[in-house]
Amino acid sequence: MDKIAFSLTTSKWLEAFKAHQTFAINQTMRADCPFQTTSQEILLTVYDCWFTWLLALEKKLRPEGVLSATTKQALIQNTTDVQAQCLASLAQDPLLDKKLKLLWTNAYKPAHEAYIHYVMRLEVGQDSGVVYSQLANQLMSFMQHTLFVLHEVDGLLYNPNKKTFISVDDFVCDVYNQQGKDLLGERLRLYKSTQAAPEGADWELKRYTEHHLPDGLRAQLRSHLPEVCL
Repeated sequence: MDKIAFSLTTSKWLEAFKAHQTFAINQTMRADCPFQTTSQEILLTVYDCWFTWLLALEKKLRPEGVLSATTKQALIQNTTDVQAQCLASLAQDPLLDKKLKLLWTNAYKPAHEAYIHYVMRLEVGQDSGVVYSQLANQLMSFMQHTLFVLHEVDGLLYNPNKKTFISVDDFVCDVYNQQGKDLLGERLRLYKSTQAAPEGADWELKRYTEHHLPDGLRAQLRSHLPEVCL
């Protein structure tokens, strides 16, 4: 892909990412389920950090027609570093709710690691524009997942009278299919072990995907929450 075509490709994805951010932030301000201010700040910070990452990705890939081994290793490191950058930014605000921030961090980490694994699986020699599109597309799915996880955490801590829920989305299904990693189970164990979820809670599964729920993931979910209707 030549540099002009590459620039058009990256501009399209950067615009789409910002539109995605606007939609997500608006969701946290809905009158029927408003998020805590800390949750809104977390989401905004995460989007800002990943947008910076997308800009850096564009800069790294632009000079190359194809993905080199050196650039791939740099991308893996940059992707790994985003979580620390987000946490460092959030740490600068002493008014953020520490309990919410800690639970969200622990819930977010496995998904971040899954995205790193996705970057690690990139094939050296691929067209730079294709690489950028693949990473940006998967990042959008990851960001949607981040919104759903934040909704879970916010609800667990600040809406105890509402039904406790866990979410399944495209990212959860893709990660299980590609990596065999059960993000649903990891979050459920976290919520129960930290007592964020009330003992004996009546769980609801919120489904935000049209994908077939993988059989293995379905079996794992039944083992954790036999009462949930699949």
